[in-house]
Amino acid sequence: METLIKERHTPVYGGKIQCRAQGSKHAFSRIFPSFLLFRNGTLTNVPDILDVHLQVEFMRLFGYEVTYDNKTHTLTYDGYGESRQNLTTDSRIYNHSRSLVNLFPLISKENTSLYVPGGCPIGKRDISWYLEIMSKFGIEFENKGDRLYLTRRTVTKAPENIKIRNRSFSSTNIAISCALERQIKIIIENPSIEPEILDLLEMMDEAGAKIEWDSAYNVLDLDARDLNLDREINFTVMDDRNHVVTMIIGALLLEKKIDILYCKPLQMKPFYELLSMMNIRINEDDDRMVLESDPSDFMSNTNLKFETGPYPKVCSDWQPLLATLAKKGVGIELYEGLFESRLRYLEEYSHLGIQYILEGERSARIFESSSTLPKSKIEVRALDLRCGGGLGLLAMLVPEKVYIHNTVQIRRGYDNYPSDLNLLVGKEVFTYKEEPNAQEQ
Repeated sequence: METLIKERHTPVYGGKIQCRAQGSKHAFSRIFPSFLLFRNGTLTNVPDILDVHLQVEFMRLFGYEVTYDNKTHTLTYDGYGESRQNLTTDSRIYNHSRSLVNLFPLISKENTSLYVPGGCPIGKRDISWYLEIMSKFGIEFENKGDRLYLTRRTVTKAPENIKIRNRSFSSTNIAISCALERQIKIIIENPSIEPEILDLLEMMDEAGAKIEWDSAYNVLDLDARDLNLDREINFTVMDDRNHVVTMIIGALLLEKKIDILYCKPLQMKPFYELLSMMNIRINEDDDRMVLESDPSDFMSNTNLKFETGPYPKVCSDWQPLLATLAKKGVGIELYEGLFESRLRYLEEYSHLGIQYILEGERSARIFESSSTLPKSKIEVRALDLRCGGGLGLLAMLVPEKVYIHNTVQIRRGYDNYPSDLNLLVGKEVFTYKEEPNAQEQ
């Protein structure tokens, strides 16, 4: 199996780097189901990551003519081919991508046995929420443990309104894609209006849907009655704000200035507010952001206290990355509002100089450890995607050789993480290598 290895090196601080943000994993997963409703088209700025390849493989099983070019980061869809009935999908493609559930409405015309996708092991996600939305559109399932059987699809009266439980990201996406397919007008109450959902709505707006968002009442009015699905659609996926946060935090850890190029404006306000607490300023234009402050001046005795949750709260994916700032003397107090198992990454971080105190299942205080690290090598495990991202950032700061196992989790969301880390460090010290005894989860 593959391991991310960082060779022994002496960290060098200061300087300036420039990088390009990668396409967004989460935006692609929300756009892809609705994109496939159209006759054909092209998506650009699609990241070369495992979760994208799994979704493409999944839809090809059902006759969708989808191809991905990793050299141009372009996905092309040439239409829906021959219907494939009575399929039983291989459990392997479900091991690491919960995003596959967003594609279930498209395959609900088939007689199919599915594995329930597991996704990242960061918390329980009740699949009944998603099935509840689909059932309102006549999509019926039989749920048997880790197996899910599409039993039939009935023609029902389309719902006029739907209320989303707990502002669920995927439930909102599924409701939108089902409404687009039925080409109806619908009121969606309590939707998740994350930036990635806004990217999906931008694509639908360009395709002719009428969209109104009432923030005062938290209501989305979607009218797809005049939407022409028999057309070609071309769209550029937004850049990945999680990748941007990773690179900025990496620059802060190595006291570097950073200039990040991107293709669309990003909703980064909650992150910028945390940076301002450390006297760090970001200058943002339409296609780039520049770290203005000298990172060596940010206050090592700063305390960051925050709660994660749906936008505009701090994104849950950011908190394992923010926790690495404890290595620079920043005190972190956090409450994880979404995933009850997310804080498990802290045990892995402790092997790279992070100390923590758990104050319940979702709360923690995090600070730098005074313990001496091993002299020879350090071995850690990427328990989930952002745990792996944070381990890479911490590995930059220690001279010892570091082995990060279970890289399948890192590859789920980072296009070429060793290259990102090497750019931050300023030398080629990170690489993926095959390790015969390494185990993936």
